[in-house]
Order: sequence, then structure tokens, then C-alpha cells
Amino acid sequence: MGSLPFRSLRAEGEAIPRRMKNRQPPAPKKQKKGNQKGFTLIEILIAVAIAGLVVAAAAGAIVQLMQSSDTTAHMLAVRQVQQAGYWLSTDALQAQNVTGCTNGDDFPLTLTRASWNGSQNITITYGLAPMPSGSLRQLQRSDGASNITVAQYLTANTSCNLTTTANGTAILIFTVEASVMGARGPETETRTYEVKPRPQ
Repeated sequence: MGSLPFRSLRAEGEAIPRRMKNRQPPAPKKQKKGNQKGFTLIEILIAVAIAGLVVAAAAGAIVQLMQSSDTTAHMLAVRQVQQAGYWLSTDALQAQNVTGCTNGDDFPLTLTRASWNGSQNITITYGLAPMPSGSLRQLQRSDGASNITVAQYLTANTSCNLTTTANGTAILIFTVEASVMGARGPETETRTYEVKPRPQ
């Protein structure tokens, strides 16, 4: 049996349209093979952006923590200076007799006054004692019955000086300097107080 003749749908002698003549079969799509590994450029860019956000957030938190620590240290130094100034000023204003802190001498400072009914003398002594660690000192107040620590973290610049004016008025000048370690170094606060003790 012979083959059947191919039958064309076109009439004999009809030209093949151009679009059919140059038509190529579609190229097969490239597919990833199962063993290919790696990241695309878009994946890498997204990962870098996310990492940048995480680093920026962490850096901001660290800076805020350091500033908070420094603020706390400064406030503690201010509080120590204010407490020392309050206690020394209050006792010095009531004192009728002041000894110590003359001719360049430093603490101890002794303040004596009569009790409210005049039946006895009350003597209050202020002195500087070393803190448990480091070179800083603490100001201690003793009234014979009790000892209290008035202020801590005081530096060697804490001093007192008792002078007398030309008209015989006594003036007690004391400088208090506190230094508290913060995250970026010591936070220091200094105040100078001038008190005129009660005349005798």
C-alpha cells in the first residue's frame, strides 16, 4: 500500500504568508536546576536593608542608655552637693561658736550652740572620711548621740574656711565638690556656700 498523498489546505501555487514562513518555535524557558545555589540581587538588597535598620535601632538604644546613665550620675552628684550644703548651712547658722577650718586647715569643723532652753551645749562635728573604695570621701556629721553620712562621692576639692571680716563678723565659706562616674566619664558638680554663724 502506498502512502497517501499530502493534501495541502492551500490551493496550488498560493504563496505562504510571511508570518508563517519566519516563525520560529518558542525558546524553552530556563529553569533552575535543583543543585544551583545562591541568592538573587534583590534578596541581597532586602537583607542589607533589614540589617541596616536593625543596626540603627541598636545604636540608638545604646546612645540613649549612655545618656540616661550620665544624667543619673549628674543628678546624684547634684544631690550630694545639695545635701552637704543643707546640713552644713543649717548647723552653721545656729552655731554660736565655730572652731576648725581656720588658717588653711580643712575639716573637721566643730559647731557649738546652746539647746533650745539653754540648759546644755550641743556640739556638732563634721569630718571627711574615705569611702570604702577609691579616692573619694564622704562627709559625716556627729552630734554626740548619732553619726550620719551627709554626703558621698566628695573629691579632695571639698574644703572649708572660717574668716573674720573687718567689723568682726565671722563668715564660714565651704566648697563642696562631688564626682560620680557616668557611662562616658565622671560627672562633677561644685557649689560654694557662705554662711554667717549666729553671733554669741
